Amino acid sequence: MAKIYYSALVNRMGGRISHGVASNWKGRGVLKRHNAHPHNPRSEAQQTIRGLLNDLSGEYYSLTSIQKELWQSYSVALPDGITPLNAFIRLNMIMQKYFPGSSRLETPPPTPSTPEHLMGLSVSPIGTGNFCIQWTSPSSGTDAAVFDFWPMPGYDNTISPNFKFGVSADVVDLCVAMNSDYPAGTVLRFRGRTVDAFGRVSPWTNIVSATTV
Repeated sequence: MAKIYYSALVNRMGGRISHGVASNWKGRGVLKRHNAHPHNPRSEAQQTIRGLLNDLSGEYYSLTSIQKELWQSYSVALPDGITPLNAFIRLNMIMQKYFPGSSRLETPPPTPSTPEHLMGLSVSPIGTGNFCIQWTSPSSGTDAAVFDFWPMPGYDNTISPNFKFGVSADVVDLCVAMNSDYPAGTVLRFRGRTVDAFGRVSPWTNIVSATTV
């Protein structure tokens, strides 16, 4: 991926250039190779996400002008320079991932800040295929602690991780049990973060491993 450095004459690029595509990524101009044959397995999970994206796009355009104005102001304050529509979709996608069926966020958070980081993550096996996930802080507040996991293929660290959502709890609980059907001797890796009522998330914790018994 090539980086693009703007000048006083050129401050933004977009679209295809020969066999490449110019775009904006995390506030930076980049040039990537065009993929003429993108992977499209049309899995059930993929179709569900596409359906939710379509629903959220339609819901955004049905917001009032005042609500759209608030999303516009919020998106400008974000460091990655996304559009108001994408800001609306991002936060609502997070809420639906961790809290399915929750009400839509029709107005944005008051600030783009993140909730308190999750600290002191540890995971221990309890019983057949089950785990006890613990953390040391935060120990107060109304945020939720959410945890993703990745069943490792043996001990191979070279394979790209494919984390999926495991379990959630109130941060004040400081522990939560996660049940699984993996056989004894399966190595699972875990990571966690906090989510607030606006869908804002903290950075991920360090990854920790545990083995089923």
